[in-house]
Amino acid sequence: MFAYNVAIRDKHELVISDLYHLANHPSYACMFITLAGYGLALNNGIGFAIEFVPVFAVVKKRIAIEESVLLKRLAIRMLHMRGSASEL
Repeated sequence: MFAYNVAIRDKHELVISDLYHLANHPSYACMFITLAGYGLALNNGIGFAIEFVPVFAVVKKRIAIEESVLLKRLAIRMLHMRGSASEL
């Protein structure tokens, strides 16, 4: 689900299997493949650049924000787990 605000739900789990094993952001990867297809269909390098570059810049920034929030939240969870679990 895409939303304007970046947030993590209470029971969020980090998935590292299936498509996430191949690409950290499979939905964004598929979007870029689709945009590349549109660009090839345009058969025009300038049209492709006008269509692809702005979207790439915005998504790249969004990915950085998402990963920052995810790392902060997971780090907090790791600290809570450390406090409640015995160290071996």
